[in-house]
Amino acid sequence: MSHANPGRLFKNTIFLYFRMILVLGVSLYTSRVVINALGIEDFGIYNIVAGTVTLIAFLNSAMATGTQRFLSFELGRENPTESRCIFSTAMLIHLGIAILIFIIAETLGVWIVNHVLTIPEARLDAANWILQCAIFGLMVTVIQVPYSAVILSRERMNVYAYMSFVDVALKLAIVFILGVGGHDKLKVYGTLQLGSGILVASLYALYCRKSFPECRISKDVSWPKVREMTSFVGWNLSAHIASVLSSQGVNMLLNMHFGPAINAARGVAVQVSGTIQGFVGNVQAASAPQIVKTYSAGQIEQEKKLIIFACKITFFLLFLIALPVFLEARTVMILWLKNPPPEAAGFLKLILIDALICTSANPMFHAIMATGKIRNYQIICSSVVMGSVLIAWILLAKGFSAHVVFYIAIFVSLFLLWRRLVFLKQEIGLSFGTYSKALLLPTLKITAISTPVPFWIHWRMEEGVSRFIMVAIAVFIVTPLAIYWLGITKTEAAFLKTKIASALNKRLKSA
Repeated sequence: MSHANPGRLFKNTIFLYFRMILVLGVSLYTSRVVINALGIEDFGIYNIVAGTVTLIAFLNSAMATGTQRFLSFELGRENPTESRCIFSTAMLIHLGIAILIFIIAETLGVWIVNHVLTIPEARLDAANWILQCAIFGLMVTVIQVPYSAVILSRERMNVYAYMSFVDVALKLAIVFILGVGGHDKLKVYGTLQLGSGILVASLYALYCRKSFPECRISKDVSWPKVREMTSFVGWNLSAHIASVLSSQGVNMLLNMHFGPAINAARGVAVQVSGTIQGFVGNVQAASAPQIVKTYSAGQIEQEKKLIIFACKITFFLLFLIALPVFLEARTVMILWLKNPPPEAAGFLKLILIDALICTSANPMFHAIMATGKIRNYQIICSSVVMGSVLIAWILLAKGFSAHVVFYIAIFVSLFLLWRRLVFLKQEIGLSFGTYSKALLLPTLKITAISTPVPFWIHWRMEEGVSRFIMVAIAVFIVTPLAIYWLGITKTEAAFLKTKIASALNKRLKSA
């Protein structure tokens, strides 16, 4: 049985693409209201304090990747008994992680917030309240991970998207309550975020227990599997530590050198880019199970085609949104916030460049995880990422501007792209020549063709809403045509025609 299903991958990707657009619009609106309600200083405090808990959560991130990998692997081998064993084992491990995070957060986290971060004394009580909300919210998220992993491994992206719609509705409710509340709004916001997380996690658990036979917690726990999964996580852990350091560690460095205001600027830039990049994660969610399943079934050639296809479709769809936002970053920020932090637009541009580079490498990460041979790869990559934080620390101490941390991140992303290609050439025979011909050259062509017209409009017109609209229209006309003629193969073009025609026929029949 072939586990490579481009039709399902395309359907899931498009479904999640439109889900991302809705989430993007709501997130931008709610973020604007939250920032206005809290103020720049309190918003910066929320970012840095909640980020401190994220820094402590590296173990859960590593375990989430491992859980999904093992579930997808066994589903690819069509082994339901082993899938049930893995789920029960994963639940046991995650309960242990939740307890461990609680202990670390209540000691190290409290010390960081009260003695390391730059927080005005008058807001220290509110900061500690946010810390407690973030700790318990994280524990709920940890216990939810095995359920989310089952949904993603089963490729039920419609359920994954519906849960996101619920999350969006809760965000709107939080914004409404925040607008009418008369108490300390920072505390109210943290409490409502915690309540929202508990509700979403409960819905995940209820759906999975009802729909999937493996989601029954039992005594069927395999201690050898515990050792295997934790061993896999042990090597994967360094990458997650490094990733958190490159994000939240940098956030703390910026706070120490520039104060909460610069955290607010980075926070709003990351929020816009993060919502856009959330789509990248969705495409990964759509492609990752198939990549792991094809490897576990020994279908290596199909796996390589899936990797290239996932990289390509992710880059093109992200580029379609990122290009107008990049050119009109300042206008986007003004439309969104009216009075954005001064550095936010510049930060956003650099973050978007980094995101586009990452799209050319992220699906390869799942192919690497599928092999299970991650020790040497993780040692090298983690050392580079953690070293980049040290370099950022040194440069900021020498008086460089905050922008330097984003330039370092771009360089690291380029290195990770190259390193993943080296690894996959050794393990599955995906050569740099194949990657360049199938992906790198088409993306360079699309970038070169799509950029001149919107850039000319950006250069000739006065800054404002009209220019932003014209730039967006130009991108959405030129880029899809360029992708169709130069970005995809004849086989992929025929496949897209078939899928679009099928979707239109269904729509006409239902009308």
